[in-house]
Amino acid sequence: MTDYGQDVSTYPALDTSGVNISQGRAIAECAVRRLMTGPDVLEYAESESIDLREYLSRGYTAEDLFEVEGDVERVLELDERVASVKATVTLATDGASFDVSVAITPEEGKTFTLVVAVTAFTVELLSVT
Repeated sequence: MTDYGQDVSTYPALDTSGVNISQGRAIAECAVRRLMTGPDVLEYAESESIDLREYLSRGYTAEDLFEVEGDVERVLELDERVASVKATVTLATDGASFDVSVAITPEEGKTFTLVVAVTAFTVELLSVT
């Protein structure tokens, strides 16, 4: 088993208690950061991130959901700890927001799902299960 070390929570802010989080939670938090940060901003993942809020500013429609899903899968599969990703995007009826449900299968460990809500202003982690 590969030892990726230990980490503390950094989403939405640094957890100052110093409590270690699971590998799955660390991957999930890294995934959310990759989905809310434009390209070339993350020092450890240059060109390996997207800002989902930009899709809304372009006026995406229901037909464009496949492109968003593919982009999410491409970016998250760049993480060496991730074996596979399956993303599903659900556009709100008013077109002003969307949710992304992402099933992530780590190289080691059980598959988990994270859900983020995307508006023009925020990318919010709703759940990790």
